[in-house]
Amino acid sequence: TQRDSLHTAQLETQLGKFWETKKQEDTTRDEAHAAQLRELEDHHAALLQAAKTDAEKLSAEKTVLEGQNQAGEKREEALRAELGQRDASHAAEVDKLTLSSTAREDTLRSEHAAATAELVKSHARFDHEREEAHAADLKEKLAAQKGRFISSLTDAA
Repeated sequence: TQRDSLHTAQLETQLGKFWETKKQEDTTRDEAHAAQLRELEDHHAALLQAAKTDAEKLSAEKTVLEGQNQAGEKREEALRAELGQRDASHAAEVDKLTLSSTAREDTLRSEHAAATAELVKSHARFDHEREEAHAADLKEKLAAQKGRFISSLTDAA
């Protein structure tokens, strides 16, 4: 019937409008989701770029620190070598001074022994000369006394 046809036409119009509205809502929602997805992708790309930049900075810092560490290790090796050379030089100087001191002590002992021997000789010579002088003096006195004794005997005779 006509009424049914009209009713069907109305339902079809309403259904068409419903689907049209539904399509618009779906399209709007899809566009909103697409915009959110683009924002998330942009944000993700920015995070990846920031992470990459941080990684590059950390790598550069690591390279600098490794260089400083190597320089520090080389400096430490140089200081150890210098310290070893100083120790060896010091030990050689101590040995040299010890040998020099020992040689000087030996020289002083020899000089002391020679001086002591010379002093003993000098004392012995002095004692001998004094004894000879004393003996000569006694001989003179004895000769003088003998002379006086003979004179007194001669005078008495």
